[in-house]
Amino acid sequence: GEIVAAATHLLSAGATGPHAAAIFERAGDELRFRDPTAALDWYDEADAAGGVDAAGEVGRAEAQVAGGGPPGLLGPATVAGEERQRLVAVRAVDEARELRTARAADLFDAVTPQNDATHPAWSRAAIVRTVQLLRSAAFPPGGVGRAEADTDAVVSVSVDPRDAVADLADRLTTACDSHAADPQASGARFAHAAEALERLDAPLVVPDSAHALGALHLTSSGDTSGAALLLDRAVRTDAGGPVLRTRHALLAAWVELRRGRYERAVAVLRSPPEVHVARDRLVLASIAAGIARRTGDIARLRDAWSTAEPLLLAGSGDLFHLEVLGELLLAAERLGHRERSEPVRRALSEGTADRSHAWHVPDRWLSVQLAVEADDADAVGRAAGGLRDAVDRRRHHDALVSAADAWTVVIDGDPAALDADRIEAAAQGLADRDLPWEASRLVGQAAIRVDDATVARRLLERARQLHRSVDDGDDAAVADAGLSEREVEIARLVVDGLTHKEIGSQLYISPKTVEHHVARIRRKVQATTRAEMLATLRTLLPTATAVGE
Repeated sequence: GEIVAAATHLLSAGATGPHAAAIFERAGDELRFRDPTAALDWYDEADAAGGVDAAGEVGRAEAQVAGGGPPGLLGPATVAGEERQRLVAVRAVDEARELRTARAADLFDAVTPQNDATHPAWSRAAIVRTVQLLRSAAFPPGGVGRAEADTDAVVSVSVDPRDAVADLADRLTTACDSHAADPQASGARFAHAAEALERLDAPLVVPDSAHALGALHLTSSGDTSGAALLLDRAVRTDAGGPVLRTRHALLAAWVELRRGRYERAVAVLRSPPEVHVARDRLVLASIAAGIARRTGDIARLRDAWSTAEPLLLAGSGDLFHLEVLGELLLAAERLGHRERSEPVRRALSEGTADRSHAWHVPDRWLSVQLAVEADDADAVGRAAGGLRDAVDRRRHHDALVSAADAWTVVIDGDPAALDADRIEAAAQGLADRDLPWEASRLVGQAAIRVDDATVARRLLERARQLHRSVDDGDDAAVADAGLSEREVEIARLVVDGLTHKEIGSQLYISPKTVEHHVARIRRKVQATTRAEMLATLRTLLPTATAVGE
């Protein structure tokens, strides 16, 4: 009969011994990918009833990884044959999730199942494709972001057309390959790969989902709408099981943050999910850094960086997450920690140096943003030149080039060279590519550097139109103090230690206006000194929540 029902009846009857243990173990095997928590309970029952054999220990490791945890302490020397191959494969998945992508690829290289018919989930075709995909994105040492020329010949020797897993890996790799040639057309290929994963019914723990990798690739090409659709589909269909459920929710929040739609990102930070793997902790830290940078919250920015830094030091990472990493590198630059983030930045740049590389353009745009954050005119000029020289010349790239050229003029600081129409056009290009905050910042910084007061007012108004404020959920005490939304915004920055000039630059208002707001805030909280005002505001304002709490 149905194995889980049989095991349940035996457990209720208090059955013990090797036969009962075998039934409990089989129940764990049955559930290890669909319900890993229940599977682990069955393996424990098998242990108590009479013990678990080597195959069961591997099944337990698969259930642990499927649930988001580590595979356990079972060593490859403990098992042999096909069970050993399964264990190496599941360890490879764990390495990928812990940001050790190159190590994961090395382990997948060692997986050579003796019988594809018995273990179709790890057929040679699926393994070759998985290794190819991981190697293309790993840094360091990593590949060059494109498939090797002879990969199809290697795969064609052992492709089983009935193997759904090999088909999934093939579809995903094809989508990633086509992205380098035409990111927009690759969206349909990612959707096909996502559909293959949703229909997959095989014993498998995947390193990642087609939905997640597709969303990251599409975001890097400016198609954040396509990325959001893929991730919403993943959430709706619960693709990939428990551990990917969390990943899809976090990436969906991160993509919405990139689009300037902050509600989902703020909601995630207010009630963060239980995060099991390093890769997801990194995305959560990136979301926190993004919100903090957009609100000028230095305390929370520091918390986000302190969470991310050990993760970046421990793992090699991959290029799929280049823009996720970029948000954290910008946080480090803002905090003055360039020397601590430099190894990651250098590895990214070296891995994408080829001008035809699939990630070359987003990497060079990151260089522009880092130079702007450092307020380094020479570095902005060099970064803009590198972006302009890239082979990729699609619409998204053209918008980034125009913005980089505009930043070169703005950071240079010569008011006479500022062309307001050109600045606005460049900002509109960013807004059209779903980068409204970056667009607002460009126009706002131009406004505070231009000489003509009329032009400055026009640019400031445009910056405000482009900027979407982040609702950070002020508590009732703030409302009772009578502070307006703008005063709350300024009060937070005052508590964070920003000067009037820095607050004005952040909010696109003059330092004198900031001074007037601060005076009103002091009156409303009934403080006679600045120190008293700061103490009161620290009590009234919600405290910064550390990432992951």
